Amino acid sequence: MLLKREQNKDRLFGVVYTPDEVAFELTRFALDRCGKAPKTILEPSAGDGAFFRAINDTCHANVEAYGFDIDQTAVENLKENFPNARFGCQDFIGYAVTRDCPKYDLVIGNPPYIRRHNFDDQLKANVEQLSEIAAYPLSELKNAWAAFVVASSLLLSDTGVLAFVVPYELLNVKYGQYLQAFLSVNFSSVEVFTPHDKAFRKLDQDAVALVATKTSSEATAGLILNSVKTLARLQPIRSRSICFSGKQASSVDLNSIFFDDETASLLHKLRSSLKTVGDFATSSAGVVTAANDFFILKSKEIEERELARWARPILKKGAYLPSGPTFTKENLDEISEHEPAFLLDFIRDGAPPLTQIAQQYIAEGEALGLNQRYKSRHRSPWYNIPIVEASDGIFFKRSHSFPRLTINEAKVLVTDTAYQVTMREGFSIRGLSYSFYNSLVLLFCEMDGRFYGGGVLELTPKEFRGIPIHFQDPNDVEFHEFIERFPKSKSPQSANFDHLDRKLAKELSLSTRQIVMVQEALRSVKMHRLRHGSKFPI
Repeated sequence: MLLKREQNKDRLFGVVYTPDEVAFELTRFALDRCGKAPKTILEPSAGDGAFFRAINDTCHANVEAYGFDIDQTAVENLKENFPNARFGCQDFIGYAVTRDCPKYDLVIGNPPYIRRHNFDDQLKANVEQLSEIAAYPLSELKNAWAAFVVASSLLLSDTGVLAFVVPYELLNVKYGQYLQAFLSVNFSSVEVFTPHDKAFRKLDQDAVALVATKTSSEATAGLILNSVKTLARLQPIRSRSICFSGKQASSVDLNSIFFDDETASLLHKLRSSLKTVGDFATSSAGVVTAANDFFILKSKEIEERELARWARPILKKGAYLPSGPTFTKENLDEISEHEPAFLLDFIRDGAPPLTQIAQQYIAEGEALGLNQRYKSRHRSPWYNIPIVEASDGIFFKRSHSFPRLTINEAKVLVTDTAYQVTMREGFSIRGLSYSFYNSLVLLFCEMDGRFYGGGVLELTPKEFRGIPIHFQDPNDVEFHEFIERFPKSKSPQSANFDHLDRKLAKELSLSTRQIVMVQEALRSVKMHRLRHGSKFPI
C-alpha cells in the first residue's frame, strides 16, 4: 500500500503505497512464475490500487480479481476505478481465518507494516486465531506483514504463487528468519530480491520482493537470494541458494549476495574457529529511568536546583562518545558543559535525606504525571530508579559509522541505550577493546545485527555476546598506537583499521588476499546499510 496521507492514521494502518513501476514488475514476474494464466488473484491490502492497475495491464480479461482494505474510503475509490474487480472493506486476517475461504492462484501485494503493540483488539484476536490454524508460533508474528504472509500461504491453490513487497526485516530479524524457514517448508521455490536502490526513497523503511511458488520446475530446499539494482527490474546481478537443514540460515549465508563464495567459505571457517565476545565478558542493559529528561540533567541545572548531592555521572547517548576508544573524566567534564550528564539517584545507599528542594523537584515530576508511567508505577517510591552500576566497558547497541566498544575509565553509568560490559576473570577491557576494532569483527557486527531507519545498525545483547573475536592483549606501546591511530572522524569513510587488520591477519595466519577479502566484504555490507542514511551517498 509510497505517499503518506494523514501521518498518524497511516502509521497506525501501516500504509506505504507501492510505486507503480514496482507493482508492475512484481506482477509481471509473479505471472511468469504462475506458469499458466491464473484464474483468481487476491490483493489483501489493496490501498490505492497499484497492483490492480498492473493486473489490468498484464492479465487476460477473464481473470477474477479480489481485494481487501480496512479503509472504507480506499475501498470506495477502488470500486469506482476498477469496476471489474470485487472489493471488501474488511481485516484480511479475519477473512483468512474463516473456514470457507476460497483458494487463489496468485496472492500479490504490499502488506501493512504494523508492529504488534499497535494491533487493535480485533486484529490481535485474529492473529491469535491465525497462529492456531497455521500452527505458527504467536511469538513470531511480531508485525502485521508477517501475519499477512502466513495467512496468504493458507489461501493459495496447489499451484499458487505468493508475491509480496515486504520489509527488509525478512532477512535480518529473528521473526523474519523464522518466516524464511516456514516458507521453505511450504513452498517449492522461495525467491527474495534485495535492491541496491532503496525501495522507498522517501521513507526510512526499506523493502525486498518476496516470490514463493507452490510448484516449480527447479525446486529448492531453502530460498534463493537475489541482488538487483531496483525492485522495478527483478533482473538478478548475483544470486545465492540458501539451504536451512532444519535451522535458520546463518548470517553469513544471508549476506552472501554481497560477496563471493570464497569469502563466504572463509567467514564460515573463521566463525567456527573463533571464540566470541561472551567468552571474555558479560553484558547487561544500562539504567532505565522511564523519564530521562526529568532524571538526567545538565551540570548547570544540577547547581541551580541544588541537587548535586544526589547527582551521579551518566552517559546518555552514544552520540556523546569521544572519537577515541576510551571515555575519561575529561571527556565527561567536556560533555557536561553542554549536555545532560548527571542522573538524579535519590534512593541510593548512603544518599542524604531529601531536602525540601529535592521534594519540590519530585513533586514537579508528579505534576507532569511521571509517577503514573508504567515503569514508575511499579517502583516504590516511583523515583526509586534501579541502578546498573558502572562497569569496565560500554557498548552502545545502536551505531552509524561503526559499532563502539568503549573503555569506561570515567566509571560513568549509562542509560539502556547501551550495554554495561564486565570482563571475565583473566581478561582486560583494554584487550577486548583492542581486539574489537578490526574488519573481521566489524563485519560480523554488520551481518549479525540489523539496520533500521537512516541506516542505523543495532545489535541485541545476545548478538553482541555472540560476535566472533580473536582476543589480543596489547602491550603499552601497541595500545598507545591503537589510541593514536583510532579514527578521529565519525564519517563512515574514515573508519579505517588497516594496521589492526594486518596484525589480526598475522595472528590468524591469513594471507594478504584473505584479509582484503574480509575488508571488501565489510565495505559491501556496510555500504548496503548506509545507503539508507540521508548523509551517505547512495
